[in-house]
Amino acid sequence: MRLYVLGSGVLEPTLRRGASAYALEVGAELLLLEMGPGALRSALACGLDPRRARHVFLSHYHPDHVAELIPFLFACNHAEAWKPVEALHFHGPPGLEELLANLEIPFRWLRPRGWQLHVHEQVGSPLQGRGWTARAFPVRHGSAPAVAWRFEAAGRVLCYSGDTEDCEGLLEAARGADLLLCECTRAASTPAREGHLGPEEIGELARRAGVGRVVLTHLEPGTEEVDLPGQVRQSYSGPVERAEDGGIWDLSGSSGAGGLSPQVTEG
Repeated sequence: MRLYVLGSGVLEPTLRRGASAYALEVGAELLLLEMGPGALRSALACGLDPRRARHVFLSHYHPDHVAELIPFLFACNHAEAWKPVEALHFHGPPGLEELLANLEIPFRWLRPRGWQLHVHEQVGSPLQGRGWTARAFPVRHGSAPAVAWRFEAAGRVLCYSGDTEDCEGLLEAARGADLLLCECTRAASTPAREGHLGPEEIGELARRAGVGRVVLTHLEPGTEEVDLPGQVRQSYSGPVERAEDGGIWDLSGSSGAGGLSPQVTEG
């Protein structure tokens, strides 16, 4: 299982970071995780072909996490090279079917034509893929329905927090994970924010859950000069890194501390 960071930022556009978007390569399968603006172009820049993806996983439905659904569905309908051969499966918390239906009101060109789209709002029960499993855990992100995702493949576990505050669902999703890809929207010196995490909470979560490595993402521009990994290490003794757009973490178990090998693509 290999994690690609396509966008590690927030809703404020910056040259350094795009909005939330990631991809998982598991054997021959490519899974898309979040669809923030620019996700498709970032995938191409990482050497990935988004047309391979048959599963799209979403944590919640704020625009900085789902806006790329519009060009993705548009391309699937109107670019012959992007027309899905197999059915596409979209996964998320309750409200996904309504979201997709509402997008078709101003954008009638998004309704699938000549291919199938299956929507899954199931939370709690594992989803079995080709050599991988995924499970959604309900988390707290203000009033928005939201989930954390837990992926398992070849004995390795990746947890993605989504946007959330500290809660039992996140702890369960992260328990024993080899890598916790965790939102860190603020620095320790700033006030707590509803529906989001800071480094002191992340460190305690990682310690309690017994995760092998923490990668911080969903990073605000104001935290670029702050030692967020150092703040997480105040209560967690494992490796902590910032996500960077174009970064890759290999969970194959063949190299790196704890079997994880962080890399950064060129360009």
